[in-house]
Amino acid sequence: MLYDQNDQRLSPIHSKKPNGRRYRYYISASLSKGERDDGSALRLPAKQIEGIVLDRITNLLCGTSRIMEAADLQNLNPYQVSKLKDRATELTVDLTSKSSETQRTTLIDLVQRIHISPIQMKLMLRRSALLPANVVSRTKINDAAKTVITLQYPLQMKPCGVETKLIIGGQALGEPDPELINLIAKARDWYEGLKDGRYSSQLQIAAEYSLDKADVSRVLNLAFLSPKIVNTIVAGDHPAEMTVQSLKMSAGNLPSGWQDQANLLGVCA
Repeated sequence: MLYDQNDQRLSPIHSKKPNGRRYRYYISASLSKGERDDGSALRLPAKQIEGIVLDRITNLLCGTSRIMEAADLQNLNPYQVSKLKDRATELTVDLTSKSSETQRTTLIDLVQRIHISPIQMKLMLRRSALLPANVVSRTKINDAAKTVITLQYPLQMKPCGVETKLIIGGQALGEPDPELINLIAKARDWYEGLKDGRYSSQLQIAAEYSLDKADVSRVLNLAFLSPKIVNTIVAGDHPAEMTVQSLKMSAGNLPSGWQDQANLLGVCA
């Protein structure tokens, strides 16, 4: 499913180190054929790219509104929205299964193609596999291009020995990352909701958004980010390594001091 910027398919390979550890990679077809590298071929660590793809898809599946926006769906009735949520939950369970075969089968059904270029990852999902049958039938589309839902993410590529490290984040294109901004906005909205009584507890938020209470607690901590850090993220000047996932992980141990927060997140205070 992986292709590079030259539209070459990436092939899986592995190498074994003297210590016995095996490392898996995806490499451009030109490298697998032994051709001379002109600098555009890719050698990606398999664990990293597989983790990024899973993270992006499960992040999309976190909320029905995200799926409706990505799939350009409007005016679904409550029954269809409920079925859409059920389908998202089903896919999430399969994609996070401990069974590698279940994960693999689900990905093969769901993902048509993954295109990696120097500045972007394009993830193409099959509409028929992502949406429940009643929603797909409601939105029958003759245009073949519309049978695919395309998600695009800015990225940076950093040389790391003989391979390439991918960093997904807004700064790769010199633009703010809307997902990071939405995460902080969500944290502030939840905090204000707890203060004004819209939410009775973190458990209510967790139930409404189909999250664990621990996830809600981590996100809520981001409501207390320093104004300097928030402004840096809004301006797109945050470290390229900062992603929604990394910020959520850091939020679990977010210090109260603003300078300490800046040090933790690698932001210039």
